Amino acid sequence: MLIDYFLQMIVFVPIIVSFAMIMSLLLNIELKGRSLFRTIYFLPVVIASGPVFEKLMSKGAMTFSGLANLGFVKMLQTNLPPVFSRVLAMFISGFIMILWYSGVQILVYLAGLQKIDKSMYEAAKIDGASRWQILWKITMPVLAPLTFVNTVYTIVTLSTFATSPIIKKILVDMYRPERGLGYASALAWIYFLSILAVIGIFSLISAIYRRKVKVV
Repeated sequence: MLIDYFLQMIVFVPIIVSFAMIMSLLLNIELKGRSLFRTIYFLPVVIASGPVFEKLMSKGAMTFSGLANLGFVKMLQTNLPPVFSRVLAMFISGFIMILWYSGVQILVYLAGLQKIDKSMYEAAKIDGASRWQILWKITMPVLAPLTFVNTVYTIVTLSTFATSPIIKKILVDMYRPERGLGYASALAWIYFLSILAVIGIFSLISAIYRRKVKVV
């Protein structure tokens, strides 16, 4: 289970954070009805409770089954090494869940984008910077601390949500006569240390990126 957990973090966390950043950049563009679109993307956060998720998962609403049935996807899963095949299967099964977990992260990024001084963009345009250069030299460095916050939030949310199979196992073992509270407590501590390890790895990657940004 822990191996699947680490693979899930490796797959889902970068995708969710990247998706949230892209959507926040799009939702920050001045256009009619953008408040409505912001509400739509945050709505899943309001209704995303454990029972709701379990009901949706039982009905198959959280999976992209059509993608899994495509011929080239099945061929990839057959020819890829077992680890990569499991990663691909996780991505397909949790594709819709990525949309559900990105609402808060989008709001955090939007708040950061709103605080960027527009004169910085104007000065960059006067100096002849392209939109791509503005994105990588101004927007991304400013959002770097918020990316770290969103990464930690995403890890904690994915790890502690009620639908987590490890949490379910801990709860089940807690009430088993042959296992009991002691065994469940040991599992909980191992899981807690695993979460800290994942946060530490992503924190190290974030620190290296921010150091490079400052150097640039």
